[in-house]
Amino acid sequence: SRNSFNTGFQAGAAIGYSWQFGATPWAMRVEFEYSYSGNSADKFSALGLTANVNGSLQNHSFMNNVYLDYHLRKWVPYVGIGAGVALTRLRTSAKGPFPVEIKDSDTNFALQAMAGIDYKILPRWRIGVGYKYQAVFGTDYDVVVSGTNTSVGRTKLGTIDSHTILIKMGYLF
Repeated sequence: SRNSFNTGFQAGAAIGYSWQFGATPWAMRVEFEYSYSGNSADKFSALGLTANVNGSLQNHSFMNNVYLDYHLRKWVPYVGIGAGVALTRLRTSAKGPFPVEIKDSDTNFALQAMAGIDYKILPRWRIGVGYKYQAVFGTDYDVVVSGTNTSVGRTKLGTIDSHTILIKMGYLF
């Protein structure tokens, strides 16, 4: 089955290093990024059943990224890729004749790809917009009877895909 989550939000911070390729406009950046995202859910499928739920998915990502920048005076378009781990926490509860809930976490390998454009508002300050696609692989959660710790099985969500539009601000040391 395929589950989808409602639109949510993401916030994060990164620290890294950048260097120019000689006198060319090209530069490379490497960074370590932490980000948090949260989404809600109102329908969920597990163990072959679909139910109306009150739920949320939280994601803590720890990623190592590499970017390629192209400096056009004050504009800096970029593309990047990243790899790391994501701690996902799924919380759902279904009412009705078979009340079950998922309150479980899983840590898995994650990949991401980014693209966007930054604008140099001051020599060391940038603002920008971008897009990030992230995939967290192999997620797996325990389904229990509501109000108990009695397991009725595990549900494998497989890959969690996330598409994020970014509004960014950065400072270059």
